[in-house]
Amino acid sequence: MNTQQKWFLPERTKTIAIWAAVVMVCGLSFSLLGFLELQKITQQRLFVESEKNVRSHIEQIQTNIDISLDSLTNVANLYQARGDISTEQLQRIFNTETHYHAGTRGLAWVPKVTEQALPEFEQRVRSEGVRNYHVYDVTGHGMPKPVNEHTVYFPVRAVYPPLGTDLRYGLNLAAVATREHVMTKASNTHKTAITDRVSIFYQQQHLYGFQAFHPLFDKEQNLLGYVVGLYDFDGLFGDVFDNDDVGLALYDGSTNSQQLLYSKNTELSSVIQLRKSIDLHWTFPLQVADKQWLISIFPDVSEHRASGSYIPYIGLIAGAIITSLLSVYLFLALLRAQQLAEMSHYLAGTHQQLDTQKHLKQLADEANEAKSNLLRAASHDLRQPLHTIGLLTELLTQSQDSKQQKLLVGKIHSAVDNMDTMFGALLDLSQLDAGKLNSQADVFPISRILDKLFVEFEIVAEEKGLELHYIYSSAVIKTDPNLLERMLRNLLSNAIRYTSKGRVIIGCRRHSDFVRICVLDSGIGIKQQAQQHIYQAFYREDEARKMVDKGLGLGLSIVNKTAQNLNLNFAFQSVEGKGSLFYIDAPYADAALVINTSVTHLASFEHLNLTIWLIEDDADTRYGMQQLLASWNCQCQSFADKTTLLDYLKISPLKPDVILADYHLVGDNGLELSQLICDFYKQIIPTLMVTASVELEQTIRQVAKLDVLIKPVQPESLYRWLRNTLS
Repeated sequence: MNTQQKWFLPERTKTIAIWAAVVMVCGLSFSLLGFLELQKITQQRLFVESEKNVRSHIEQIQTNIDISLDSLTNVANLYQARGDISTEQLQRIFNTETHYHAGTRGLAWVPKVTEQALPEFEQRVRSEGVRNYHVYDVTGHGMPKPVNEHTVYFPVRAVYPPLGTDLRYGLNLAAVATREHVMTKASNTHKTAITDRVSIFYQQQHLYGFQAFHPLFDKEQNLLGYVVGLYDFDGLFGDVFDNDDVGLALYDGSTNSQQLLYSKNTELSSVIQLRKSIDLHWTFPLQVADKQWLISIFPDVSEHRASGSYIPYIGLIAGAIITSLLSVYLFLALLRAQQLAEMSHYLAGTHQQLDTQKHLKQLADEANEAKSNLLRAASHDLRQPLHTIGLLTELLTQSQDSKQQKLLVGKIHSAVDNMDTMFGALLDLSQLDAGKLNSQADVFPISRILDKLFVEFEIVAEEKGLELHYIYSSAVIKTDPNLLERMLRNLLSNAIRYTSKGRVIIGCRRHSDFVRICVLDSGIGIKQQAQQHIYQAFYREDEARKMVDKGLGLGLSIVNKTAQNLNLNFAFQSVEGKGSLFYIDAPYADAALVINTSVTHLASFEHLNLTIWLIEDDADTRYGMQQLLASWNCQCQSFADKTTLLDYLKISPLKPDVILADYHLVGDNGLELSQLICDFYKQIIPTLMVTASVELEQTIRQVAKLDVLIKPVQPESLYRWLRNTLS
């Protein structure tokens, strides 16, 4: 009996039915949960849309307030132009500028009048058509009374439209305590100040609003008076929400009492009730002159909650029935296809494992090959400068002549520099073989490399009894200087190694489109049958192996691969028993581009006088760098980690001129700490990042836009960067 028949035995039928029922119930449950969640999401979206709509209305209200208060400035400008303001002028401004200012109910001009000038002021106003104009005070109950003896008065000079409020002709506003307080505040701050809520009687309506006092000063900053505006809340806020069925509550957030100023479509009568309200609402700030008001909006969600109907539930039931039928059908189909699926899964897993193992093996082979190439190259190329350093050190030990000692120390420094350059070049070459490093082309004189190589190999040639001739060339080329130097070092090393007597020549020949850099020797030469194999890794012909029992046969292979990566022509000519000529063709470059970089060695280090912050977690390196910077007359402040940096920033020190940061720190990185310093001073500070990772160099340059030096850092390179920053 096959597997498929076993599934449909009587004892299996019950199991299938149970599983089908379970799947159906799960489908219904998930459908119901999805339906409820969808309703919840829809409700949330409605609230979000409502909030966006309310926020746009709030922005409109803020704009209305700003424009309305700006009309006070226009009245002040009119006074500056004409020297006085009459009721007719206020009427024209009100009818033109405030026509579109919802909520503006009136404008008034309140000048400053001294006690001596009061009679003349009253007479002048009466002569302009305001009959029975006189300045008066009010009692605590608002009844008019003659003015008391004051030094200064602030009577209402002009007002439009005439309102049944405290903005009446002749009323001395300085006698009204609440107004006098606001006027004093506006005068002291030289800015518009507003009152608390006031009553407004406008066209037989009792409204609530506020007054705004805009101070006006002469050129000597003497107070001339106030431009007063009267505004009602319903006009400012109610009109904006006329078409929206929302509740609105406005209160003053600038005072401790937080007075409720205005409400609409809500039963709230105090700020305490507002705070205790559990209804959904949003609160937004409004800046009105010198005060900040808070406006709370209560959306009407009852309509949204009642918008649901039975139609979605019918759809839910119909969907549940269809889901149940499909669940049973798909479940039975799954049973029939289970065996085939298991077999397919098994086969797919087998193929996937084979592909994975093959890919992992390929990656391992590539990694081993790259590691092997690096070790072979390092073994082959680092031996030469180490040998040179050993010879120079022995000569320095035996020398008694101070001039000769100084010369030998300089040559040791040159060999150390060459070794550092070679080490970096070897790392670059290993990445070139893996296709992970782009060469860095530069414009430079070829003499920069040839001078260095001549100093390095001169003593080696003398030790072997050979003549090393150097033909100087002023040609300027464009290629990667580090990789070219490494190629020529390999060629010179081979020329001296396989030449027992005679001479070795290094120099250049100019051609129309390129410079041919040549290394010529009078050595053993290369046999004709061996010439087609010399570029192969580890290949050494028998004659060379007998003559020199060292090396791995990697030199010419490395030179050839490097030339291919740099798109340079590399070739040779050789005659067995007479010698060989190896040459590299490099393209010309414009000599003007190398003016600023033509000097590779500094004669002396001048004082820089910079304030430098050093971020370095290694104590020895930090000490050495501090001493080096101090020798250049730089003030250095060093930090080992983020904690010491933050502690130092707490005293608000002077901004540094330069930041030197090691990228790799214990628990931190120099990039983040240098950015922390720039953020503290809110400006960009020249930063040099130091790292031992070649892979990170390009990332730091491209992403962080910072200069980078690769360890070990040469003092000459650091000094040149600091000097360029100073200039």
